[in-house]
Order: sequence, then C-alpha cells, then structure tokens
Amino acid sequence: MRAIAEWAWERRGELAERFGLPRARMPHPTTWSRVFGHAVAVATRERVMAVLVAPPPAAEDPPPASQQIALDGKTLRGTIPTGSSQGVHLLSAYAVTTGTVLAQEAVVPKENEIVAAPRLLRRLDLRGAIISGDAMFAQRTLSTQVVETHGHYCWIAKENQPTLLDDLKLRFSPRIIPVAKGFSPIPLDFVVVEPHEKGHGRREYRRLTSSSLLAGSRDWPYLAQAVQVVRMTQVGRQIRREERYGITSAPATVASAPRLMEVVRGHWHIENGLHYRRDVTLHEDASQVHMGQAPHVLAILNKYGLWTRHTGRAHESCGTSALHGGSARPYPVPCVTLQPPWSWWSQTSPPCGRLWYDPACLPPLLSGYC
Repeated sequence: MRAIAEWAWERRGELAERFGLPRARMPHPTTWSRVFGHAVAVATRERVMAVLVAPPPAAEDPPPASQQIALDGKTLRGTIPTGSSQGVHLLSAYAVTTGTVLAQEAVVPKENEIVAAPRLLRRLDLRGAIISGDAMFAQRTLSTQVVETHGHYCWIAKENQPTLLDDLKLRFSPRIIPVAKGFSPIPLDFVVVEPHEKGHGRREYRRLTSSSLLAGSRDWPYLAQAVQVVRMTQVGRQIRREERYGITSAPATVASAPRLMEVVRGHWHIENGLHYRRDVTLHEDASQVHMGQAPHVLAILNKYGLWTRHTGRAHESCGTSALHGGSARPYPVPCVTLQPPWSWWSQTSPPCGRLWYDPACLPPLLSGYC
C-alpha cells in the first residue's frame, strides 16, 4: 500500500489536475487500504483479469490434454491474526505453459480447497486442458466435473483414498507373480519412461510407469490410466527414494507416458513460478495488510505483475514500472470497479451502483483499458 501511495504522491500535481481537485493532495496509505479493503468489487476485477490474461481465441479447439492447468492454494501468512491459524487463503488455477494465473478463488473460513475447486473450475474453459492437482483434489465429484466440461484430470493418489491407493499399489507390484497351473499369467501393458538428470550437485533418476488395465475395473469416474512415479535422488553418498501413484482420465492415445511425465513434473511449476515469486520476490507473506478484502486485491495485482514479467511485457506494464519511478507506458490494465460507500472517492453515487473511472485519471494499476 505504501508503494501505491508513494506513486500517487509523486504524481499528485498531474492527478489533481485531471481529477479537478482543489488541492494537490493524495490519500494516505491507510486510505488506500480502506479503499482496497471495502470499495473494490473483487469478483468483477477477477473476471476482467481472466479476460485480459486469456489466450486469444483459436479457430479450432486445442488438442485434448495439450494445455496443463495446475491447482494449488496458498495462505497469505501476513493475514493470519495473532493467536489464530487461519488467514486469507486463495486457490489458484495456473497455466503451466504460459505462467499465467487464469483465476483465483478465495477459500472462506470453515471450508477447504475441495469446496472451492468446483467454483474455480466453473469459471474456466477446460477444452483441451488437463487439470493437475495433489491428493486433496482426488475426489469423484471433481473428477466428473472436469471430464464433463471437456477436460481431463491427473491426480496424485494418497491415503485420503485408501481403496484406490491399495489398488494402484497392487497394479504396480513386482512383475513376477505366481500363476496357478492351468491359468494364464496376468496381462501387463506397462509403458515406462526413464529420464535422468545431473546438476546442482545431485543426480536425479525418475521412472514413470503407466497402465490402462484399471480402466473400467474401478468405480472411479472416467479413469483411463494409472501411473507410478519413482524418483531417486543422489547427493554425495546419500540416496533418497520416493514413490507416488496417480490416476488420469486421459487415455494413452491422448497422453502417452512421456506426456504424463511432463504433467507430473509440470505441476510443481506452480510452486516455483507462482508461490515462490510471490513470497520471495514480491514479499506477499510479509504484507501486513489485513483490512477487508485488501489482501485479495493485492494478490490480484501481484498476479498481473507476474504475468507481464513472464510474457515479456514488463517493460510495457505501466503499473510495475511506475510504482518504481519508471515511465508509464500505455498497456491494457483491468479497471477497478468500486462499490459503496462512495464518500472516499466522490460525493455522488451513480445509479448503476458501479463507477468506472476515466483511464487517464487513475494510476495505471487502477485504470481502465489504456
């Protein structure tokens, strides 16, 4: 908030002239907090942001499972009150290829990401997408929703689905299985991909094994393939082994074993490309802004800033450069829709209940389409 207030203060003369203010004075950071906390229509801003960062419409639908969207949530630690364990928690849908946050959904108190995920996915066009998530999202209802809206899912299976996990472990048990006389051996259709990497002082060996034999034999909706992922990491003389299991609705003709390896590894881009940058680069967890919905509004602005950096448009982003004293170049920045009370900004309230300011009159981060 202080950076935004400093931006406005440095341009108080120009802003006062354009707003027709009698005195060249700008709001205090606390006033900005009140505006962001109580006067910004977050839902409208999220919809405008979704339109802004969405890829241009294609003439044809993208190939199935060609675009990965990772689901993961993050709590803004600076919003956790003293003596409490809950703060503002946002669930994000992150496009792995473009590094874009397509949408965010606030997880209200007394609910978790499982409840918020269906609301979030209803706002997205899932044609050609494969949705990845950790074990929390391995739910039958969510899996059905994804596939019936023309997408595919790829979930990690853990102890929260014990029957499914037991079946996966049995499916990928050692290959040598005793067979009684007169019976045929159990058919195997395993496809294995084994990438190796060396760097940063360690060696990494991964093996992904996929199988389609569980398709139709389980009551899990639209299950097409099961996967086992084994990761071995060697640092010096220490070797660590991890083993995970997962399921996907994408058949082998749509998502081969190498593609599934890309999806499993690509899911963690949301940690490095989004959460880490928010925490370390933008110091989001260190923010002490608690008022109303202000933390959510700032998270939206941070999301937009990261998108401009990732897409190579940071030099055009008037919001990012102007806050640091740079020149403001015109670039389409979503408008902020204000809601009552209006006394902080104007003396009159429009009959429609919304106020869209002239793009030339607001700081770039709060302007309409430039």
